[in-house]
Amino acid sequence: MTECLDKHAERLDQSERRVSEVEDGQMQLAASHFKLNHEVHSLRLKVDDLEARVTPDQEVLLDYLTHINMPHLTDEDRDVPMAPLTLEEMDGALRGTAEGKAPMG
Repeated sequence: MTECLDKHAERLDQSERRVSEVEDGQMQLAASHFKLNHEVHSLRLKVDDLEARVTPDQEVLLDYLTHINMPHLTDEDRDVPMAPLTLEEMDGALRGTAEGKAPMG
């Protein structure tokens, strides 16, 4: 009878240890999840800030360069179909970048 009780007590101890390990793992997972959510939010704010600093001319240039460097993309993959840039548009975009109106790179 005592052997049976000892076995049950041992199984109970093992179960309690497993529950404790699972709870610890859940707490670590929750902390990691919170940290990742915070990092994602921070990155979204940085992206929004950078997007707000891009001039319309630079946006046109970026679209054009994307079109040239990724010819496999279809117009459906892009926001709008791409027409060739005029020299004035290219000059305006490059001039805006050279004047430091928005960071590049």
